[in-house]
Parts: sequence; C-alpha cells; structure tokens
Amino acid sequence: MSVEIKLEKRISASLVRLQTKSPFFATLALFTHIRITTGVPTAATDGQDIFINPEFGRSLPTPALNGLLLHEVLHAALLHVVRRQTREHQLWNIAADIVVNGMVAQEEGMTPSLREIDLRGADLRRVNFRDCNLQDANLSGADLSEAKLYRANLQGANLTGANLHRANLNGAVLTEVNLTGARLEQANLSRTDLSSYDFSGTCLRGVNFCHTNLTGVNFKQADLTQANLHSAILHSADFSQTILHKTRFRYADLEGVDFRRCNLARSDFTRANLSSTNFSRANLSGAKLMRANLEGAKLGEASCSKRIYRKPN
Repeated sequence: MSVEIKLEKRISASLVRLQTKSPFFATLALFTHIRITTGVPTAATDGQDIFINPEFGRSLPTPALNGLLLHEVLHAALLHVVRRQTREHQLWNIAADIVVNGMVAQEEGMTPSLREIDLRGADLRRVNFRDCNLQDANLSGADLSEAKLYRANLQGANLTGANLHRANLNGAVLTEVNLTGARLEQANLSRTDLSSYDFSGTCLRGVNFCHTNLTGVNFKQADLTQANLHSAILHSADFSQTILHKTRFRYADLEGVDFRRCNLARSDFTRANLSSTNFSRANLSGAKLMRANLEGAKLGEASCSKRIYRKPN
C-alpha cells in the first residue's frame, strides 16, 4: 500500500474522531479539500484547500495529525490567508499560528504543531504553547518570559539567547535543546530530562528543577541561589564552584556528588540521599540535614556551624 493511500486512511480516521469530539470543527472541515502533495514541505492552506506532504504526514503520531488537520482547518475558517492582505507575511503567520494553536490545545487528543517554525527574536511574552510541537523550532533571541510551554515538544529547538524568565516548561521535551545564553531565572523546568546538559556559568536563580533528571549535568560556576531541586536525580552532577545559597535539595538523590568547596549556606538537604557525597571544605553553615542519608559522606574541613542535623530513623 502506498504512502499516500495509508495517509488518506489516517486522515479519514482523524476526521471521524474530530466529528465525534468536536462537531463544530468537523463541520468546518467539510468545507475544505485535503490534498496530499509533495508541493509543500510540511502542510499549508491557501484558504480553501489543505495541502499535506505525504512523508511529513506519515511521520506524525495520531495526536499530532489530529492537531495538524484542525490547525489548517482553523486557518481557513478564520480567513487568515484572505485577511493577511498587505501585512508582513512572517509576522502575520506567527500571530495566526498563536491564535490557532491556542484553540487546538484546548481540544482533547489534539497536539498543535509548529515544527521547524522560525520565531527568531519574536515577542512571545505570556504566549500559550502548551502541548505544542516545537521540534527543531528556531526561538533564538525570542522573548518567552512567562510563556506557557507545559509539556511542549522542544526537541532540537534553538533557544540560544532566549528570555525564559518565569516561563513554565513543566514536563517539556528538551532533548538536544540549545539553551546557550538563555535567561532562565525563576523558570519552571520541573519533570524534564536534562541529563548531561551543560549549565556551566549559567544564572539559575530560583529555577524549579523539581523531579527533574539532572544526571551528569555540568553546573560548574553556575548560580543556583534559591533554586528548587526537590526530588531531583543528580548522580555525577558537577557542582564545582557553584553558588548554592538557600538551594533546596529536599528528597533529592545526590549519591556520590562532589560538593567540595561549595557555598551551601542555608541549603535544605532534608531527607536527601547524600551517601558517599563529598562535602570537603564546603560551607554548610545553617544547612538543613534533617533525616538525610549521610552514609559514607565526606565532611573533612567543612564549615558546619549552626547546621540543622538529625540522624535518619
């Protein structure tokens, strides 16, 4: 069976699902013609017909294909092509995609797609990209402060120099993402996988890394003041010369981590796994170590004045 025929069957199934879950949007789809063609690299609409590249359509999982169809139907229904008129093409498309994807994200079983979109330097403050597919997107220099990127797919995305201050990336896919020079203060990066990422020299003040996989991450010379690493996995993480003032490590797995010479003043290690951790010459003044597992930990020449410590039960 050819790729085109298989895709046609999947599209038909998606339209049936759309009719079941969203009769209003399904009615809009009746007024468009879906054409499978190699004339477009991914998908597009001219305001009447919807064009889908067969290889691109084949590569999409079902929720993404559902979302793609609804995305293009909404562009046509909202007359985005006609209403553009003489407006700047790229900016109009960006604005239209933001509107459409906000609508798609509210539909169950739909994944809005902005794959490979170029949003370099765009003002995207407080934008809602929840559940969006932003794989390989170019967001370098973009202002994404307070943006909603909850569970977004940012695999391979370029976020160099982007402003992610207070952005919510909880559960986002960040495989091979480039965050070089990005502003990350107070960003929510909880429940993500950032294993082996290089955060050396980065300001990470107040960042939420709760339940995040940070195995092998390089935090050398980074500033983690008041960061939240509750229940994070930090095996083999490098904290050389890292600022860790008032950092929260409650319930974190820090087995074998090297904290030599680190400033850990008033940090919270309550119930953390600190077995075989090296605190030699570290500043632990005022640190909370209640019920932490310190089996085999090295505390030689550490400054431990006013620490709060209790042995685990």
